[in-house]
Amino acid sequence: MAVESRDGVSVSIEDRRDRVCLIGAGYAGNGLAFALQRAGIAYDQLEATDRVGGNWSHGVYDSTHLISSKKSTQYVEFPMPEAYPTFPSGAQMLAYLQSYVEYFGLADNIEFDSEVVRVRPVDANGSNGWYVELASGEVRRYRAVVIANGHYWQRNIPDYPGEFTGMVLHSKDYKRPEDFGPGSRVLVVGAGNSASDIAVEASATFGTADISMRRGYWFLPKTIFGIPPPRPRPRHHARHPR
Repeated sequence: MAVESRDGVSVSIEDRRDRVCLIGAGYAGNGLAFALQRAGIAYDQLEATDRVGGNWSHGVYDSTHLISSKKSTQYVEFPMPEAYPTFPSGAQMLAYLQSYVEYFGLADNIEFDSEVVRVRPVDANGSNGWYVELASGEVRRYRAVVIANGHYWQRNIPDYPGEFTGMVLHSKDYKRPEDFGPGSRVLVVGAGNSASDIAVEASATFGTADISMRRGYWFLPKTIFGIPPPRPRPRHHARHPR
């Protein structure tokens, strides 16, 4: 059986309808891989890069630490080491994710350097499976697809009117304050987790930093009286208590 690829070329399909396709080998993807493994569901895990960890492997700056505490972030089935601080560093988080994959033998099902470029249903609603096309041109048919490649992989840089001759650096490419150069005046656009961290570092390094945000924000400390606050429960949990 053949199908038309995104380039308009007719290619043969590898039939894997007995398996689930899991895209991504980061925090969410590896947790889902464990769940599929435990349930006895056959799956292929496709990872675009050459290692596990997702953004924790490729997209964090030197000083990155967890925003949520280790207690609220760790996998229930695999607690973080006792020696880890309340808010582990990016390096510790990556080591933890690597240990998780190794401990449960998840690497056996991961196909590295396997970028997915297109997913589409076989029929109108996907009830008969899904076509998954890889950057290599290979097309596979799966019974189901789980997308776990995260929200923050692609850089989102807006277009601004006029011309700016200074450095424009996305937070995904930021590693340390020195990247801006000595004596820099830094404007951080946005007020999310990364923006707040970078603004603090720039201010500590250069004496000041500005933040541009489209609406007001409440900036809360990581701890209250030395204790990490509980994570907010999703609304559907509040409506359906267990």
